[in-house]
Amino acid sequence: MTPAQSSILVRINQRASSRAAGFTLLEMLLVLAILVAITAVTIPVVGRMYDTHRIQQAAMEVRTTLSAARLRAVDEGEAFECRFEPDGRHLVILPRRDQGIRFGGEEVSSHSADQLAAEAIHVELPEPLYFWTADDARERLEDRAIRKLANGNLLGDRTWSAPVVFAPNGTSTSAEFEIRDREGRAVQLEVRGLTGAASASTLVKRSDA
Repeated sequence: MTPAQSSILVRINQRASSRAAGFTLLEMLLVLAILVAITAVTIPVVGRMYDTHRIQQAAMEVRTTLSAARLRAVDEGEAFECRFEPDGRHLVILPRRDQGIRFGGEEVSSHSADQLAAEAIHVELPEPLYFWTADDARERLEDRAIRKLANGNLLGDRTWSAPVVFAPNGTSTSAEFEIRDREGRAVQLEVRGLTGAASASTLVKRSDA
């Protein structure tokens, strides 16, 4: 092969390599565009799935907490009461004792407050979830046991729902309330008075959220 022929073959190979490189770059750009399109469609779907899972998990935790309060009332032979923060994220369960829960500014002894706080249950919903109820009853819980809980100083300044009381005989006061998010997704929680059983509904969409 002459030097001229070798030179021609080198140029042909260079052009072929250039075309191959350009074609590979085009493929990469095409794949990138497809990935961007898939991501744009997938992210909202994944986000909705996460939001749904979050509210369902929160409802399950609250239902479990209510069931635990009922079992404690039966096992320990004393009533427990549950209160949640309407339009807020907090729920507390405390023993319902004559020397314990007080309203209207009455106080309990430091010993009683410590004992109640040690037996209390506190649940906080993750943002942006909140408790909702159609009941307009609101009460300020003037109990020093609340202030001995974690973040108790903040909890003591909040207003609370009417109590859901779990009796030692397994019954309770009836109650219905919901856990909602700002997009109108909701799970309804119900406590049946005759049995004290707590249940959670499937996820629903509320138009008034």
